[in-house]
Amino acid sequence: MKKRITAFILIAVMAVTCCVLATGCGREKAEEPARGDENTITILISIDYPKKSGKPTLKNIKFNVEKDSTVLQATELYANVSEIDCLVNTSTNEITSIDTVGNGDYGKHNVWMYRINDGSVKTDASATVVKDGDSLTWVYEKK
Repeated sequence: MKKRITAFILIAVMAVTCCVLATGCGREKAEEPARGDENTITILISIDYPKKSGKPTLKNIKFNVEKDSTVLQATELYANVSEIDCLVNTSTNEITSIDTVGNGDYGKHNVWMYRINDGSVKTDASATVVKDGDSLTWVYEKK
């Protein structure tokens, strides 16, 4: 009889333990982070590789960056997240290579240049801030 009571108590303790584990000890469900964080903007990124590189062009990829990010910051973040090599000359803030396609690799005077909303930009990538909805395109062309 004593063995039955002990077995019953053991089974009851195990059942209660399972219930507690299954319900998460009564904790409230954590709130999901708010969508559309006011410190985040969405831009479109494109990379137009030279045909001879054999790399496919990346077109209008939606990407979230922090508000007030520069073109250089947005590009470096995108490259990091996408596991694409991106080399920057820190003296000039000029991108010298994207995904192993370096300045001068496919034409002596060809370099990586960027456009915002299909317009050429004369300032360097560390001075231009992207805005929500901007289309950032990197093109490999003659300087």
